[in-house]
Amino acid sequence: TYAGAGNTTLVTIGSSNPIFVQFSISEGEYLKYVGASVVPGQALPSKSVRITLSDGSEYPAEGSIVEVDRAMQDNSGSLIVKAQFDNPEGILVPGMFARAKLVGDTLKGAVLVPERAVQQLLGKSFVMIVGEDGKSKAQNVELGSKIGSYCIVEKGLTGKEQVIVEGLTSLTEGMDLAITEVKPEDMGFSLTTSNL
Repeated sequence: TYAGAGNTTLVTIGSSNPIFVQFSISEGEYLKYVGASVVPGQALPSKSVRITLSDGSEYPAEGSIVEVDRAMQDNSGSLIVKAQFDNPEGILVPGMFARAKLVGDTLKGAVLVPERAVQQLLGKSFVMIVGEDGKSKAQNVELGSKIGSYCIVEKGLTGKEQVIVEGLTSLTEGMDLAITEVKPEDMGFSLTTSNL
């Protein structure tokens, strides 16, 4: 076999630590992920990435986004993203398949209310809470992002209120209440969001 200049690969050198994981996200997922945090000239905020391996186990370390295509792929309408992961044990090897999940910001002390408890009237959002006198009371709220079955409340609640989630169709402000406390699991509420 003859080696031709510029045509024959004699050796390929690669690194296994760190290692890169390449994945794609759809246009809708991209817009949902960046939200209002997009910065001109920066395709994605530098947030963390977690991966789940083909056996269902989660890789112990988080990765970080290091490269993003500048445009959507013509044939698929998706955006190619590359993340870098430390791989000191050599668990990750080139050619493996994994499911990537973009990790958003952590909001400490965030107040969440079930989405079904939120009502809209004339462009305003409000929830019904149990007032100090044991009667129903409407409380205006400003909502942030949606997480699973919940909405983040940015203004209007402190987190100490009892929010009413059942019987809202016939409830008006100032009514006497027969209170039964329920756990989120009993109502089927979940923080789970779809994987990106």
